[in-house]
Formats: sequence, structure tokens, C-alpha cells
Amino acid sequence: MRMAIIEIIGLLIKDISSSDEGDEEQKKKQIKRYFELLMERFLDLNSWVRSKVLTTLIKLCEYVSYRFFSGCGRTA
Repeated sequence: MRMAIIEIIGLLIKDISSSDEGDEEQKKKQIKRYFELLMERFLDLNSWVRSKVLTTLIKLCEYVSYRFFSGCGRTA
């Protein structure tokens, strides 16, 4: 159950960060709170849960780098 929650939190961070709708300040607060939840789960006693947190963070990093670098070669 905890591992599923971690996956959902990662998907929510990804979805909120890519959304153009809503207040930017509110989105930042939501994303910050979700990252805080991930960090809380990183302190879990179960190593599988901690591993899932790391996997989720890696996926988020890959998503962010893909979004950043996919626009680098484009000209206006």
C-alpha cells in the first residue's frame, strides 16, 4: 500500500508540474508538500519502500531532464 502511494505521489508531482492551469504559487506549494511526503517515506523502516522512493525520484529527474533537453535544439 505504501509503495502504491509513493507511485501516485510521483505521478501527481509530474502532472501538477506539467499542467498550465491554476495558480503557480499554489502549484509550488502542492509540489513542495508532495516532496515532503516522499522524504517522510524515505525514512520508512521497510527497505522496499525506501527503494520505491528512490525509484520515483529518479523517474521525476528523468522526466524533468527530458522536458528541459527536448526543447534545447529548437529555434524560434
